[in-house]
Amino acid sequence: MSRDLIIKNLSTALGVLTLNFGHIEHAIQVLCCALISEDGNIGLLATCDLSFSARLKLARALLNYRNTPEDLIIEADALLTKGSTLEQKRNTYIHSVWLSSADEKDAIRWKTTAKNGKLSHAWETVDERKLQELVAALHDLNADVFELIGKLIAAKIAYKIPTFSGHGIPSL
Repeated sequence: MSRDLIIKNLSTALGVLTLNFGHIEHAIQVLCCALISEDGNIGLLATCDLSFSARLKLARALLNYRNTPEDLIIEADALLTKGSTLEQKRNTYIHSVWLSSADEKDAIRWKTTAKNGKLSHAWETVDERKLQELVAALHDLNADVFELIGKLIAAKIAYKIPTFSGHGIPSL
């Protein structure tokens, strides 16, 4: 595979990864909004400037505050934990330098970090399938979060999926 093709395929895969993570960020924001108020704009005011990890913490706190049944707490906690794990994996790929191997056959992820005052260099050959698996996991999580929101609405724990400024939630 040529260097140009490696870069093209990698750029596409990282773009799809980024788009799918945006869907998860949105799903968690909708979860928080549905737990806060029927008025989606109130939820947006509370969540729009929060990081993804802060939204995960807020969702957990709101679920506990709303006296959510234990079975739904367990389900939600598993999904929120999975979201945190997937965020870390996404960060690994997004916040790396990408190179092609000397023989121009492989994509290489390279990252330098400093821990305890010591530099550490990590690199790995990344197969496109690894990125596709992460995208699939994000896609599945997105569906699972919206399914959970439906269960919370049915249990009268959450308000209906909010509308924002008169517009419905875009179809994912």
